[in-house]
Amino acid sequence: MIAVILFAFTAFFSWRALGKADDALTQVNALASARAAEAPPQVVADPTVAATTADPPTAAATEDPAGEPAATVPSLNAQTQYKTRYTSQTLRIPPSCTSSVYIDLDEPRVQTESNVAELSYENPCGGGTTAQFSLQSDVTASAVPSEAVTPIECAEQIRTSPLGKANEPIRRGSVYCVKTSPNAAQTSGITWKMVILAVTATAQDGTVTLKASAWDIPQ
Repeated sequence: MIAVILFAFTAFFSWRALGKADDALTQVNALASARAAEAPPQVVADPTVAATTADPPTAAATEDPAGEPAATVPSLNAQTQYKTRYTSQTLRIPPSCTSSVYIDLDEPRVQTESNVAELSYENPCGGGTTAQFSLQSDVTASAVPSEAVTPIECAEQIRTSPLGKANEPIRRGSVYCVKTSPNAAQTSGITWKMVILAVTATAQDGTVTLKASAWDIPQ
């Protein structure tokens, strides 16, 4: 009988201890949940978002300051193979005292648009000032002794003794080597040219007669 009573007391106290342990565990879990709710949320970076929002790499510039690609210009030397384009074309520049006359040496043609011309002609018409021509942008030239010069010799003359861009007096008997613009040729889809240009006559009324021969320069 005493053993039964002792067993009953032991079971009762074990049950009370287990209940207290459960209450303590419940309080610990509640405290942990409360602290987790108070803590600020942690933001985990998404690598895919970072990849898509990063600034794109800057592309290297491939154009010149003018905004247009520069032409690839080959070296001209004694081995350069020039191909005849036209020979002994006569050009007559009419007198013009009020505006420039533009000359295209690709066709050749007088009174063309300034953006396709190699030369501009001006005649002050009085005041003792001689008519003159100027080279357009990226066009180079040189004065030579005679029309017997070859394209290879022209290239050398332009390299070693180029003209200035403006105010070349026009006189009968003058001969010039003129190299057209490689950039303009590339942009227009035409051939780059070497031209031999001779002043064959200058009239009193201001008319100037030229003779032109041209060769294609290989590119």
